[in-house]
Amino acid sequence: MPSLLLVVLLVEVAVHLVNTIGATTINNMLWNIYLTLPSQVSKEAAEKNKLQKEYLAIRRDLNATSSQDQFAKWAKLRRQHDKQLQELEKIS
Repeated sequence: MPSLLLVVLLVEVAVHLVNTIGATTINNMLWNIYLTLPSQVSKEAAEKNKLQKEYLAIRRDLNATSSQDQFAKWAKLRRQHDKQLQELEKIS
């Protein structure tokens, strides 16, 4: 059984690390480590990130396309945009 002195030392080191690095940074680091483990949550998070990147790329193209000058391209992008938005809402 560990001695009381060792337990107190470990607790003090942990508190000092949290105060130095910051709780938010440690939380984000632990969440990223958790997401790298092969689990259902990590698969869902990776899928959501992929869909979100695709959605943002389509949205960027849609905003760059004129609805009057290039209507066919704009309409196609709009349909893709709406489809991606529905999938993201379904996942979230």
